[in-house]
Order: sequence, then structure tokens, then C-alpha cells
Amino acid sequence: MCDCIKITYVDLNNTEVTLEVNNVSNQFSFTVSSTPIVILIQGVVWALRANNVQIGEISTANCPLGQFDLIQNGLFLSFIVEECDENPRTVTFSNTSQGWNSFWSFDPDWMTELNNVFYTMKDGDLWRHNTNSTRNNFYGVQYSSRIKTIFNASPLDNKVFKNLSINSNDAWAASIETNLQTADTPYTYFIEKEGFWFAYIRRQDNTISVKSLSTQGVGEVLSVYLPVPTIAVITFQTNIDKSSISAGDKLYKNSSGSLFFLGDIVSYTENTISINITFGSSPSPGDFLIAVKNSQVESYGVRGAYMSVDLENDSTDEVELFSLSSTAFKSFQ
Repeated sequence: MCDCIKITYVDLNNTEVTLEVNNVSNQFSFTVSSTPIVILIQGVVWALRANNVQIGEISTANCPLGQFDLIQNGLFLSFIVEECDENPRTVTFSNTSQGWNSFWSFDPDWMTELNNVFYTMKDGDLWRHNTNSTRNNFYGVQYSSRIKTIFNASPLDNKVFKNLSINSNDAWAASIETNLQTADTPYTYFIEKEGFWFAYIRRQDNTISVKSLSTQGVGEVLSVYLPVPTIAVITFQTNIDKSSISAGDKLYKNSSGSLFFLGDIVSYTENTISINITFGSSPSPGDFLIAVKNSQVESYGVRGAYMSVDLENDSTDEVELFSLSSTAFKSFQ
């Protein structure tokens, strides 16, 4: 059931509009203008009155979607009913920092403190918090801990962020994003070194950058031969640089600046490459081909003016996080 409605309105006569809910008037009243507002409701029927004259009604039961236009005496109202946020959030306020500093996964119906003990009510049940060793388990549902931060030193310079170092008693998974690139650093990438968890930042799998060392041009196709339906033997117009390719690399063709996957390299000679085209396609004579290595293997970091890091830990035990750092240097690319 919907519990909010977004109203966009334009005033032609500076008319005051009253929203009448469940036959009880004056619960909501506003003067129409050109600024959108959002009003909380409870899935009921609204009657709309302008200058004490009812100009229409709208039901919000079951959260209907759509736009409703009402025109009366020169007044134009455009009502846009939108889906509400289905993930309620509980936030905490810190008197020490004088700010809202944390989001919580639990969504209680009621909460209170009694004798320095925190209690909440959910679906008619009473819950006492911080009483067992299982962390992040609320109302029988297990959640994970997440912390998001941004590295933004020298904000006007593009930088290369090489690694992550976490001072914690457990490894964390990291989702990384800059204004230019993205990367993932799962738990398995971190190695513990003297109380710190250290990992090199690697690009996401199957991401292609023509500026990367893992992407190398091979040459133009002279001819293509299919000894079996799933294998294509490609002969090139010139000898290829065998030091830049390996079995298992992926072969692409360049078409007007876009790359199209052909297949995985099976073998190669001085001027031929055999590829498996089971999940790709066969090239044509004249196509320019590019070989791409595993993008995760090339761990040179991510490039950008800033780096946003979203850490996640799904342990049910107590986990402490003291610091997060990264090595970065100015990019000249």
C-alpha cells in the first residue's frame, strides 16, 4: 500500500487547495505554486477542494501509478502518484557529533530504552537488543555491515589508486568506483599482513579498455577457415606479435569503434590464430582484430579524481574496523 504522493502543481489564480482525507477536512492544506511537494498518506481517498468547492478526488489504495489532471476555475493541478520506498530506514543521532551518523537494517514498529537497555516492538513481539553474540541479526533476519567512504585528496588531479589497506580484525569486500572506472575487491583478494588486510585493486572481469596493457591489436584478417563448426582458423595479412597474446585470451573485432566478441584463443602460429567460436562469431577478411587478456589479472588500480569505496562484511561475529587507506599517485595518462 502506498504511503506517499508527489504533487506537482501550477497556480493560475493563487488559489488555496484543501486535501480532505476520509471525510475529515483541513488535514492537509497548501497554496498551489510551481514547486513539487511530497505528503505522507495511508492509502486512502483524498477529496480536493479549491475555495471550498470540490474539484475532484484520487484514491491511493494499492499505490496506483499515473498522472491525474484537474482543471477547475482556471486552476491546473497535476498529481503524480509514485511508488514509495519499500526499504524503510532506521537512523541514529549522535549527541557527541551532533549529526545523523548511522543507518540500521532493522525497522521497528516502536522503540524505547529502559534501565539502559534498548527494546523494540516488531509485529507484536518484544525484542531486547545486544543480548546475544550473533551480530546483525534483527527479527530473525541476517544482515551484513556496510561502510562507505571517499578518497578525495588533491581533488583537481586525476590519480591512480593502487591498493586498499584495512586495519581490522577481519577482511572486508570492497566495491570501488571513480569518475572514470569501477572495480571489485572481494574477501578472497585480501591478505593479512601484520594486523592489516591488504589487497591490490583489480578491474572488474570482462571490462575492456583499449588504453590498457591487457588490450593489444593483432592485425587485419586475410582469410578464415573453419575445420570444424566451433573452431575458426584466422590467417592475418602480416605476422603477429606472439609475445602479446596467449591461449585463453579473448579475441574481438573492431567495427566502427565498437568491439564485438569472436571467441577464446585456442592456439596460434606466426601468422594464424585459432579461436573457439561457440559463444562468439567468425570474423571476415579485412576485419581488424584485438586480443584482450583477463582484465582482473592486470592489477594496476583504478584511475580517477576521487575513489568511492563501499565496504561490506557479512560475519556474524564481532568485527572492528579502525582505519582504511590507499596508495595513490598522480596520473599522467
